[in-house]
Amino acid sequence: MIKVSVILPSLNVADYIEECIRSAMNQTLKNLEIISVDAGSEDGTVEILKKCEQEDSRIKLLTSGLKSYGKQVNMGIEAAKGEYIAILETDDFVDLHMYEDLYNVAKKNNADFVLADFDRFFENEKGIRERITINTWKDNPEIYGKILKAKELSELYHINPNLWRGIYKKKFIVNNNIRLNETFGAAYQDICYMHRVIMHAKRALFVPESYYRYRIDREGSSVNSVKGLQYSYQEYKLLLEKSEVVKGYESRIFCLMAISFIREIIQINPRMTKNWKEDNIVYYIWFKAQLLDSIKKGFVNEKLLGIYNWRKLKLLLSSFDDFLFTIKYPGNTASILQKIGNVGIIIFGAGKLGHFLFDKLKDIVSIDAFCDNKKSLWNTEIKGKLILSLEKCLINYPDNTYLIAINNHSELIERQLIEMGIPENKIFKYMP
Repeated sequence: MIKVSVILPSLNVADYIEECIRSAMNQTLKNLEIISVDAGSEDGTVEILKKCEQEDSRIKLLTSGLKSYGKQVNMGIEAAKGEYIAILETDDFVDLHMYEDLYNVAKKNNADFVLADFDRFFENEKGIRERITINTWKDNPEIYGKILKAKELSELYHINPNLWRGIYKKKFIVNNNIRLNETFGAAYQDICYMHRVIMHAKRALFVPESYYRYRIDREGSSVNSVKGLQYSYQEYKLLLEKSEVVKGYESRIFCLMAISFIREIIQINPRMTKNWKEDNIVYYIWFKAQLLDSIKKGFVNEKLLGIYNWRKLKLLLSSFDDFLFTIKYPGNTASILQKIGNVGIIIFGAGKLGHFLFDKLKDIVSIDAFCDNKKSLWNTEIKGKLILSLEKCLINYPDNTYLIAINNHSELIERQLIEMGIPENKIFKYMP
């Protein structure tokens, strides 16, 4: 019996494919199969796959006539003979113990799926790999190792949806007719898949170990795409068409859709091309219609979404242009001044960056005070300007604009300001 079928969807990844497939070939779990589904690579990828196929009888090489990540994975699912299936993206690689460890956990608990933590990695300017471990339940560690059911644990809907971080019982996938969206390309096609996996699951498990190594510095990677809003639209549109899945889960789906809507526009905006707005306005209109309707029906509100995302969503739904104008951007002092205008400013952050900005702006705009969360600094001065608590700033300067001058944790400061009632269009971040 084959315990795990590892599916490798590939397209022009000659620089990475050998490390990837050998990380599957060298697994401590020997009773597995490797199903490579290539979509017409022309850079030597197929030749490397064929070489490995000759070395290892567990490798099966398939070809997709459609350049679609979803189609490739679906072909792998259909061909898989394993009790569980896994997806390994071919510019990544995995720890050699991944599939044995996850299979043992899944088998012991009769799990529909088991997901693990993972590492994002990139090569720095010296060619040295740097890794960042993503802990799914860092704030709720008690969730690790428990048998979970989606209907009883709404937090499941807020996890990172990446399908490659675990294994799935094939019988569970087949019986619930769960497949990937077969749209052209290779981006975001796990969103609908993972939502459906979670919705149908009755026995889900998470483990705290990190096994998967996810590359984030490949130029062609979907994480670096400027079409994120389009890809997100394709996935959520398909998900909403699955009425048998959506019923009863509306709030969870629409809240996640709202967060995705906000995130994609913020993420893409700094890389905006000349025609970005024109290319994406149709997707904006679709998201806006869906989310306005979901708000009207009570599926999305401030309590469910949280004040931080709720305010961003309200601004985005009221005006695409205003949102693009006010969202945070990599800017210099000139661009900040252009957007702030002639208003009173409070610099949030009394460190070196705050000092620097004060010297740069003091003769151009009106800086009324500094703000800082450190109590030891309150009521002291920087060059004649008081350092105050946020509460005192709100009392003394209720209409001022805030300029965040903190490199680390600026997102937390922004959230703090929003939760204290400061409008988003009065909050700016300086990014040196």
